[in-house]
Amino acid sequence: MRFVKIVKNKAYFKRYQVKFRRRQEGKNDYYARKRLVIQNKNKYNTPKYRMIICVTNRDIICQIAYARIEGDMIVCAAYEHVLPKYSVKVGLTNYAAAYYKWRNPLIFCVFQDTYVLLFLGKHKDRTMEYKSNVSATPH
Repeated sequence: MRFVKIVKNKAYFKRYQVKFRRRQEGKNDYYARKRLVIQNKNKYNTPKYRMIICVTNRDIICQIAYARIEGDMIVCAAYEHVLPKYSVKVGLTNYAAAYYKWRNPLIFCVFQDTYVLLFLGKHKDRTMEYKSNVSATPH
């Protein structure tokens, strides 16, 4: 068999479709993103929330977002420069700070302030109303 050189001619380049810009830059993985944002069909336009942690050179940003056709909608965000208010003074951009921010109730407090919770919990203890007389002897 002879070695045949692959020729990319004018017809090839006329039909060539470039990738998305953020795919070319290596910033988005659209295969994984599709599986993150796709919602079950029986939920009928209910937003599927996800947490995004973005690490920059000077900051760590934690966001809660959901996807729409127009683009991702950011519900709330927490930044590392807020952590000194919670007695975290050093190492604000390292892995431990990112983990603390991910586990931090700060982002969820901001989320609750954005969306007022409709269910406030039980108001009174109703355990005595549902207890029935159980006999010790088997039936």
